[in-house]
Amino acid sequence: MDGHRHWHMSFLALMLAAPVACAFGPAPAWAAAPSRPPAPASGDFRAVADKRAPADAPLSASRLAKIQVFVDAKHRDAVIDPQVAKLLGLGKGGAPVAVQQVALIDKDKKARHIFDRLKDGSGFLLGKRNAEGFAVYRLDNDLASVANVMWRADGNKVALRSADAAAGLRQELELWARFADRQR
Repeated sequence: MDGHRHWHMSFLALMLAAPVACAFGPAPAWAAAPSRPPAPASGDFRAVADKRAPADAPLSASRLAKIQVFVDAKHRDAVIDPQVAKLLGLGKGGAPVAVQQVALIDKDKKARHIFDRLKDGSGFLLGKRNAEGFAVYRLDNDLASVANVMWRADGNKVALRSADAAAGLRQELELWARFADRQR
């Protein structure tokens, strides 16, 4: 057989075999490749502290507990800027928003990573301050994203959509997870 005819016969055999394979029904379960549950939608971080969350979730319940111990031991009391608090949906009626705050500074000293525990017990604020400004992410107690704000270097404070903030929030969660892993 010449090369073209051989290719044609192979193609024809494949086409005839496909319906035969389909006639036997789906492959047995053991033949199927394992599949992972679908990833959460962009900006949806409800699974990050859930014990049922995939292993690659940034903050497990045990990691969050380690961070909480660190906050208990090393925090400083702080009050959130009133405009930022309003954009985050905090400080109803203009009431000051008090937090217990800890921070990590990058080795190059160009960024400061903030972890705030809201004193009212309603959740956390994560943030990253650098030359571009200060991104603040509000999370509830289950670490679900609630609201996000960018305090730009020029002084403007703007709310961020969850989709726009998802990558930055994920980076902060991963940084704090690595920190927790280094704690005893």
